[in-house]
Amino acid sequence: MIDPANRRSGLKPQSQLVHAGTTRSQAEETAEAITMTSGFVYQTAEEAESAFVNEGTRYVYSRFRNPTIAMFEERLAAFEGAPRCFGLATGMSAVFASLAADIKVGDRIVAPHAMFGSCTHIIKNILPNYGVTYTMVEGTSSNSTFIITNDGVVVFDHYMPQSEQTFAAIRKLTNKPVKYLFSSHSAIDHSSGAWWA
Repeated sequence: MIDPANRRSGLKPQSQLVHAGTTRSQAEETAEAITMTSGFVYQTAEEAESAFVNEGTRYVYSRFRNPTIAMFEERLAAFEGAPRCFGLATGMSAVFASLAADIKVGDRIVAPHAMFGSCTHIIKNILPNYGVTYTMVEGTSSNSTFIITNDGVVVFDHYMPQSEQTFAAIRKLTNKPVKYLFSSHSAIDHSSGAWWA
């Protein structure tokens, strides 16, 4: 796996996108190889066991992580100046990961009935399994959603032209401060063109 301490410092952002996180195979190719395998070899049963219980830094299964994905994540983290990055395969996996990272047992999600169907499925059918409640409200086709936590409010995929309606809806339910504005991704088909905050 890539050690963030090995990040190339002093490079321009464009060079970070090309060189950060570069790992090469033992063949020392000039361009990094694309990992086209689902599994990895272990020298002993103990080494495999350690990898499968997350005790080591070995790759286990390419759907979870592999050298190609690790390089992509390291490059994007270096470009953004972030400590870590997670590459996800779809917008819905980004939505779920984003929501799951911000919520905990006892939190409440408020979202419009008219939101994208897969987002509704996550809110109504998956998150309640983790002790999260939800309220569906009348709204537009936007996926603007907010999460009421013990510490404040997280606004998720906020649609700027509807700011007044969103914040009025928040104030009807809580006086807690808005702590974060979060966009899972900017795509017209997902969040009515959620603008980066």
